[in-house]
This record gives sequence, C-alpha cells and structure tokens, in this order.
Amino acid sequence: MLPLVPEIIPFATAATWGEIQQMERDVIGSLRQQGFRLINLTEGGDGLSGKRSPEFCQRMSATRTGAGNPMFGKIPWNKGKRQSPEQNKNHRGMTGRKHSADTKQKMSIIRTGKKHTEESRLNMSQAAVARGTGPSFRGRKHTEESKQKISLAKTGQPAKNRGESNGMFGHKYSEEEKTKMRKAQQLRRERERQEKMLAEMWR
Repeated sequence: MLPLVPEIIPFATAATWGEIQQMERDVIGSLRQQGFRLINLTEGGDGLSGKRSPEFCQRMSATRTGAGNPMFGKIPWNKGKRQSPEQNKNHRGMTGRKHSADTKQKMSIIRTGKKHTEESRLNMSQAAVARGTGPSFRGRKHTEESKQKISLAKTGQPAKNRGESNGMFGHKYSEEEKTKMRKAQQLRRERERQEKMLAEMWR
C-alpha cells in the first residue's frame, strides 16, 4: 500500500502578504461556521488577532490537560532525586565563584552615580525591621559573655584604621563634604525615627 501524499491545490492568489493573511482568516472562519473541525489552533493569518476567544482557550486547554498532556500518568525522571554539585553548578548563581576584575570594573561603571530614592530606602528599611535584621547592631546589646569573647579575640592585635593606616588620615573635609554629611545624618536620623515608630506599631 502506497503512503498517502497530501495534495496542495491553490484556490486563490493575492498581491500582498496582508491580503493572503486576510484570505486565510476568511476561509478558516467560513469552514468553522459550516461545522468543519479544523486542526488550526489560531484564527489564521499572522496568528491570533487580539484577545483569545473562549473557543480557542477551550481547544488549547483540551490539548494540555488530562490525557492530552504528554506527561499524563508518567512519573518525572528526576522526581525525588537530588542533583549533584556538578549538575547544579549552573543553577546556583555566583555561589562559590568570584567576579573577575574586568567584570567588577564594568559593574562599578554602570552603578556609579546611581542612588536609591528615599521611598526605596524607606521600603528596604521597613523590610529589614520586619525581618528582624535591621541595620548594624542598633537597638541591641551584647551580653557579658559576648563582650568577653570579643575582648579575648582582639587582645594583642594591632588597632585597625588608626593613624596612618586609616585611609582618611590627614584629610580635611571641605564645606561641600560637610554639607553632604549633615544632610546624610539628618536623613539617617529620620529613618531611625520611622523605624522606631514601625517597630512599636508591630509589637
């Protein structure tokens, strides 16, 4: 028995691509109105025109749910299995890796001059307070045991960031720098006040 070969019969011609698309839409619409069950998943032409119709959504749903789903009744090959570090290395972001000096330079150039808005800062601050991971050690105190451990760890070590080892050693702030520092301090105090209010509200 010879295999079946589809026969293509041209029934119309058009001068432009737009006319061809419209003809296809007209033919598909006409055949569907006559009750023909077509394999076309769209309205023809260049795909969907506007919002999907309920009939189209039903046809798509039928091909993807229940027995129409290729995975229906099958168990995924990786169900219950854990990927090895080698398999998972491409899905862990930068864990265990470091940016190259060239990449760091590019990231620095892209971010230079960009600042968070006050609204963004407030949102981040509120999120930190809600998580209980507010900035630094504000509002908390070390226990005596913790103080003793810190003291023992630092005993005999040279002081850091003092004298000439400090990057700001011998530097004098200009009036512009002083103004910026005052404004930053005012903003910081305002954020602290808002954080304190939020913390009291969430108690």
